[in-house]
Amino acid sequence: MSLIAPLLVIASLGHSQDVKPTLNIGDPAPALAYGKWLKGDQVQQFEKGKTYVVEFWATWCGPCVRSMPHLTELRRKYEGKVQFISMDVWEHDWAGVPGFITKQGERMDYPIAQDELLEPAPAAAAPGAKVRWAAEHGKASTSWLVASGYDKVGIPCSFVVDKDGKVAWIGDPNGIDSILESVTRGSWDMGAAAKNNVAYLQMTSERREIDKRVAKMRDAKDYAGAVKAIKDFVNVDPANRADYLADAFSIEQADMKDAAAATATAEEALRITTIPWIQGLSEIAFAMAFPADGAAKLDNSLCMRVAAKADEYERGQRVTVKRALAKFAYAAGNRDEAMKYSNDALALAKVIAPTQLTDIEKELSVYSSAPKLR
Repeated sequence: MSLIAPLLVIASLGHSQDVKPTLNIGDPAPALAYGKWLKGDQVQQFEKGKTYVVEFWATWCGPCVRSMPHLTELRRKYEGKVQFISMDVWEHDWAGVPGFITKQGERMDYPIAQDELLEPAPAAAAPGAKVRWAAEHGKASTSWLVASGYDKVGIPCSFVVDKDGKVAWIGDPNGIDSILESVTRGSWDMGAAAKNNVAYLQMTSERREIDKRVAKMRDAKDYAGAVKAIKDFVNVDPANRADYLADAFSIEQADMKDAAAATATAEEALRITTIPWIQGLSEIAFAMAFPADGAAKLDNSLCMRVAAKADEYERGQRVTVKRALAKFAYAAGNRDEAMKYSNDALALAKVIAPTQLTDIEKELSVYSSAPKLR
């Protein structure tokens, strides 16, 4: 995603104008629409008396891939209580999806369907254009993500459909655990959820505007102004906006080269980050481990704390965080621990992030060739 930081690792398709959602919490869920059923028992329609999770993802979306093992855990936990349906959307290479699913194996142990385009994308379109086309022309994408306004928030995105066939919740699957507990035991407050959803969508709209302001300030080298704009925004609702601190950290570390300010921001991120708003902490950990040329250097023990907490929140599924942990362990003189983290990163990258394999192999070579200090 690329606004300057909006939902740092959630892939979104922001539009120039905000359109009022036509699908809201409390509304009847749209009919299931898909082009192909790719894995598991096929679901034709929602049945009254059953609870469903409809989760939207894409093969190229890193956060989607990292959330897959957790969704598998939830599917097994709620066996017989909740029906999970994973909907592949926003692809630029639809043909590669079955092979991707096969490679994931038990990481994706739930039913999977694929969206159907109302009309094919232009053959000569670039990958990014094909993704946007799929968002705007996919049956499932338009009836769920676009209709709810979550095409501008991004994927992964899950919808909980209650026993009455109504949309009970929309959001990042990393934050779905407590929602499913409430929905399945019949204590879910639909009215409060609807109000919270409206407020959240308003926040994301405001955030896009702040992104534009921050980008202009950064271009003009008004770094102090950019950091202030970010932190003023975060302070309004820290629990939901902690991931935005990664941008402030980047400016302080790389642009301002201010170690004290970057340290304070990292400590603040550690203090206020909660699931599912975890992406910024992971971004900070990686920036600490692999800083831009000339960036401020920070205390290694702080770096390790940030990376360790990020790894916990990411449920061990983020390759860049494993690489950061290896780097900090090596800097602390612990070669064996560095090699363990690096090997973990290597094994994980083979499944979910093959583009990082070359860099990891180089890093592992450095760690393994170093003398054992302790």
